[in-house]
Amino acid sequence: MPRQALYLHMAVATATVRETDGDFTTVIAELGADIFNRHTGGLSGPIWWSFPDEDDPDPEQVAIDAALQREFETTMERAGRPIPTTVLELADLMAALGIFERTIEGGVERWRSPDPLPLTSETLPVSAEFAEGQDRERWEELHEPSAQALIRHAVDSLDGAERIETTLTRLGVDIGLDVSDVRFGLSNLANDGFSLVDATSGAFQDPETVEEVRPIAVLIDWERFNGRRFGLRFGDPGSDDQG
Repeated sequence: MPRQALYLHMAVATATVRETDGDFTTVIAELGADIFNRHTGGLSGPIWWSFPDEDDPDPEQVAIDAALQREFETTMERAGRPIPTTVLELADLMAALGIFERTIEGGVERWRSPDPLPLTSETLPVSAEFAEGQDRERWEELHEPSAQALIRHAVDSLDGAERIETTLTRLGVDIGLDVSDVRFGLSNLANDGFSLVDATSGAFQDPETVEEVRPIAVLIDWERFNGRRFGLRFGDPGSDDQG
């Protein structure tokens, strides 16, 4: 999506939370017209793929933006939809795709954000590979709260331990999660430094199939975790500067 899509989403999300009714000019006023216009060029302005006021744009980012624009335009053409040229046309497109809900009842226009947002594969023709990636992202988002609960338990309750000997049942009790949520939370962290092994033999265990009462050890590579989980750094596990 063009750059302004983010600010359109922010405006509609604000209107949703505050239950603001009216056309998009009213929606923008709720967010702050000056802020919106400064970051988007206004509803009648052209859509951007790169920020037009950058004095020294990064060539790599410009190339990425150009590739995204080509992909977007190709997808629109494949779907038989017109390519938007203004910010307001982009808002109308996002409503047509189900990213926004736009209704008019009793002469009152209303813009709302649906929950959950539709997947791209549910609204546009995309490749099987793209659809699979979106399904994976939605699954990870769904089970991220369980992953966060496991992280907090390892950091706050176990002082950043690198090995936790337990069972799925015990983990669930300690954290306050169902065993199924523990399984999915561990699966979500599999690429982020959390691995599961048999407590005795050390053989790898799949968190989604291992028996609930089997003695296991959760191994945590904090260096990998800190490298993978951008923005979720807790300092050196075991040190006094976590937080």
